[in-house]
Amino acid sequence: MVNTVYAATVDEFLSAIAPDTEIILNGEIYDLTTASDYGTDGGEYYNWREVADGYELYLQNLENFRLIGSENTQIVTDPRYAAVIDAANCTNLTFMNFTAGHALLTETLCSGPVLQLSDCTNARVEDCGLFGCGRVGVSANDCGGLTVSGCDIYECSNEGIDLFECRNVVIVACRLRDCGLRMLSDDTEPTGASDMFFIGSCEHVIISDCDVFGNKALSVIGCAESKDVVLYGTLVYDNTLDDVFSIEDAEMTVYGCEFRHTGNFLYKTSYTYKILDQNGNEIGETELKEMKLERDPYAN
Repeated sequence: MVNTVYAATVDEFLSAIAPDTEIILNGEIYDLTTASDYGTDGGEYYNWREVADGYELYLQNLENFRLIGSENTQIVTDPRYAAVIDAANCTNLTFMNFTAGHALLTETLCSGPVLQLSDCTNARVEDCGLFGCGRVGVSANDCGGLTVSGCDIYECSNEGIDLFECRNVVIVACRLRDCGLRMLSDDTEPTGASDMFFIGSCEHVIISDCDVFGNKALSVIGCAESKDVVLYGTLVYDNTLDDVFSIEDAEMTVYGCEFRHTGNFLYKTSYTYKILDQNGNEIGETELKEMKLERDPYAN
């Protein structure tokens, strides 16, 4: 049985963290650096993990845990090397309906992600706003059964979603926008992101019905040493890109997408890659340029 707890403050939120718990955040701003135990050992299911310029909230060993925001809920932190929330070894974890990011804009770009997941099973990130200067909106390592849906990921410095050694991932109906545009004080132009999606050593990844726009990046998708990666129903427009795809030792299926971009489509870092249509036929730059958008009516 799941216990529901309402939390109006940071301390109420932290004290309620436990397995089989649903926390409803009914306040507005949750500044993690204001927690009364900030930088201490924390509780049984969370800790404050030290980073170069402060501490990050580290959730651990949770099962059947749901963190749900209300209207205008924001979870923020100051240290630029910290993840806003870092969760490890959790099962049936849900983050829903809140905005999270780094509160302070400094002259140095953030090195920490917004949400970081490690060794988690059946995690869901739904209807969240994830903003920079966080390095990446969602970073997942060795996770199985991950779903990211309906999220607005914006103004991150390096990547929108980063997956490494993950299995059975669905990313659906998300917006990745305005990433890679922040300038340092001594820059004359934005530094740019790397990949809006990075997929490394993963299996069974579906990206569908997403919008990718207004970003400055090396590519939309960087894919390396991965199997069964599908991109469907995604609209890519108004980006500054070196290449749409950067693929090495991987195979991707791409269909029902639209790329409003006149630059390169394939960046060959090796010759062991393929882009296929939904029928398994290999396709190239001409077919990609002529492809038209098809949306899944059930995605939204």
